[in-house]
Amino acid sequence: NVWPDTAAGEALREPLETYFDEAQRVSHVLHGALSEAVGQPMELISKMLMPHTEGLMRAMCYHPAHPTMAGHKDFGTTTLLLADAPGLEFQPRGREDWVAAAAPQGALLVIIGEFFELWTQGVWRATPHRVAGAGDQGRCSLVFCSNQGIHYPEDGSPVNRTIRPLPAFGDEEAWGGLETSRTLGGAARHSIEWPAFFNDAMAAVRSKVATEEIAAARHNAAGA
Repeated sequence: NVWPDTAAGEALREPLETYFDEAQRVSHVLHGALSEAVGQPMELISKMLMPHTEGLMRAMCYHPAHPTMAGHKDFGTTTLLLADAPGLEFQPRGREDWVAAAAPQGALLVIIGEFFELWTQGVWRATPHRVAGAGDQGRCSLVFCSNQGIHYPEDGSPVNRTIRPLPAFGDEEAWGGLETSRTLGGAARHSIEWPAFFNDAMAAVRSKVATEEIAAARHNAAGA
């Protein structure tokens, strides 16, 4: 990370790095419990995703009356979310409405990511969620995305790991696959290569944003 070269920057850096280390520890413990819950050894995630075992943290700030975040599912295994105000909503399975995610002050919210949906062939669904509002005072959150700290070796591209259903879960034909078409313009998938899938998705998002910016610029120029 690039920190401000000021006293305030150093004051910000220490608590955030301490929080990151603790979130990484909690994520590791949580992964062990979730792995056992699907009938696998505690080391399932670290072995399947090695060397991509570190998390990635983002500090998010939503200003009052500004656009928030549309509904989506998270890449990866789990997301640990700490927020200073309400606003997060999730969509229960089989429903179209959105429900407020209530949590005690200072508690972590755990969001299941798409890897578990793939591993369990949809028995565990990646949680659709959104930020619906920031309130009058705004909303800040720390978002720890487990296993998104992709390891890039100095001598080449990152190693890809295949995320596919575990043998213990049902009939693959009964599950429609991971819905990736909205991101990558393709059919639903029953396996992905990580982190190639992530890199392709981010490239698609950047391309879409660039196209929209060009279209907006042309529209503004035409109206000038």
